[in-house]
Amino acid sequence: MEKELLDLKEKILNSISILMSNYQNCIDANMKDPNSSLYNKIESLIEQVNAIEDKMALSEVIIEAKTIEMELDRWITSQGQSTLNILWPDI
Repeated sequence: MEKELLDLKEKILNSISILMSNYQNCIDANMKDPNSSLYNKIESLIEQVNAIEDKMALSEVIIEAKTIEMELDRWITSQGQSTLNILWPDI
């Protein structure tokens, strides 16, 4: 696998890690995620990134990750909290 692709995957996984950390902070603050749906979506992203072998597929994962980030932001905001935007690499 080419170095550029590996670097992109690492950056994406770092951003997903921040997403998961934000999620975990909410759970630690006793916020409830019905059916752990957000958790499952974030875990799925990690699995997808690890399996990807081309840039086009990575760009699709970033789009999905941004959607999940917006869901997480709405959930956090509904609980009176706020978050910072996560930086995603450009592909």
